[in-house]
Parts: sequence; structure tokens; C-alpha cells
Amino acid sequence: MDALGVLLLARGPSAYTPATREPRRRRIALATGLTAFSVVVAGGGAAVAAGFTTHTGFFGWDGAAHSEWLQPGAPDFLPYARQLTAHTQFAPGDSAEHYWWIFLVNKNADGTYVQFSTTGVKSNIADAASCSWQRAWLTAHQASDHQAMQTASTALHQAARSEDLRNNNNASYTEHLIDAADSGDLGPMQTSLRMACPTPKPTAP
Repeated sequence: MDALGVLLLARGPSAYTPATREPRRRRIALATGLTAFSVVVAGGGAAVAAGFTTHTGFFGWDGAAHSEWLQPGAPDFLPYARQLTAHTQFAPGDSAEHYWWIFLVNKNADGTYVQFSTTGVKSNIADAASCSWQRAWLTAHQASDHQAMQTASTALHQAARSEDLRNNNNASYTEHLIDAADSGDLGPMQTSLRMACPTPKPTAP
């Protein structure tokens, strides 16, 4: 998923509701409420936060969690985001460092970055990690590496039980993907990677 896909996420489910691509529509609808809400609730602190710190001092409900809204354009955003997501496990060869662009591709009309809550940061990175394990599973399947498939399957089931994925409603979706793949149906996971997963970039910004 490129910058356009992230922009669609930021605008909310009404921005893209295709009639024929149900998996993408469902996933975007589930994952977008967090970001769209940030523009409304935390926008007032953007101008101040941009020049000093990622901490806006605005707190609000993001799904089931009450968390602070963050300014991604601030110099301390990445260090703090790394702390928030240090517990998230990616597949070998991948890491959160390849996905910080997600938070830095969209700006408001006044030039400030669209804000994310602490919950949104953790959920987006957890979703990226899930995607990395999906890639690992499919790569292992193609190579008939059953041990690596089992490792990826276990990681995906663990991710589906995590609070971070539950907060953006993608836990049950992840369970569906891996259950289908384990039973021989690769279609849902392939569709997820093609249409709903962020593209890893080679380095952090």
C-alpha cells in the first residue's frame, strides 16, 4: 500500500468503498476510524506541537483506549514511537523501521502532519508486523519450508491475541487469514498483502 492508500486510511471509510473488492473495503473500514478521529480531536494543538514536541497534551478515546494524540512532525516523534512499539515482533529481515513513513505522508491544509494517537501508532505498527509475518508464511509455503510456516503461523496467532490489533479491530481478520492459509486457502492472505498491507521501505526516514 502506497501513500495514496494511507491517505485513504486518513480520510476514513467513506473515502473508498469499492463494490467489488470486499476484503479491502472491510479492512479499511476497520482500520481507519483512529486516524480520521485524530484530525477532528487533536488538530487544535498541531501548530504548537509541530515546533516543540510530539506530545500535544490532547487525550481522547481511540477505539477502546484513552490515549494522547501525537504530532508525527516533531523531532521526538520517532524516538517515542520506537519506545511505544518496541514489543512488536516482526518477521526476520523486517522491522518497524521500514514503516515509519506511514505517519509522515499526509499533512493538513496548514502544513502540519495528520496526528495519530499512541494507540493508533501501536496498532498501525502491529498491523505492519502482521503483514510481515503473512509475507513470511507465503514465502515459506512457496519453499515448502514447513518449520518456517509454523513459526509464522504461531506469530500470527499471537498477534491476533494482542491488544494492539484488537484496538484497531484487525485481530479477528488476522485469525481468519491464518486459519484459511493453514487449511490450504491462500487467497485471503494473498489479497491482504496485495491490497491492504503497507509497503516496507528500505530505511526509516
